Amino acid sequence: FEPMTVITSSALKTEIENVIKNYEPRVTIHTLEVTPDEPHNAYNLYMEVFIGNNVQTTPINLVLQRSR
Repeated sequence: FEPMTVITSSALKTEIENVIKNYEPRVTIHTLEVTPDEPHNAYNLYMEVFIGNNVQTTPINLVLQRSR
């Protein structure tokens, strides 16, 4: 990853929003949080999304980490 800054977190958030918007139109993002986890060289991702016509949000937790 790039250095862990607010700018990098914001860029990741924007890219995730764009990818979901462009490639999965059935999903609407309600909440999206990207927070750096510097000790583990990773980013924690939390999303709440509406899928299709569902009125309840679906929570999603992911860890984005570098793989080698």
